[in-house]
Amino acid sequence: GIMRAIVSGWYAGEVAGVAAQDGDVSEARLKKYEELCRKTGLHLVGASGSEMARLRKLSDEAIEVALPEMMAKNQIEYRS
Repeated sequence: GIMRAIVSGWYAGEVAGVAAQDGDVSEARLKKYEELCRKTGLHLVGASGSEMARLRKLSDEAIEVALPEMMAKNQIEYRS
């Protein structure tokens, strides 16, 4: 779903950004993305309808700001 795509993209950007800054874009370094997704249970992530409606109204830049806050406040749910 869209929430998994948003969180996955955020993780991918975070890992790629650090790898690029460090000048190490090796397969081993980028594999940290996969490890992060598995560790955090990305496959179980979801959000309530109201949170999804909130995100749909935001620009990409605003989502970048809102997503970490939503995760910290447990507004993004992990569903089994």
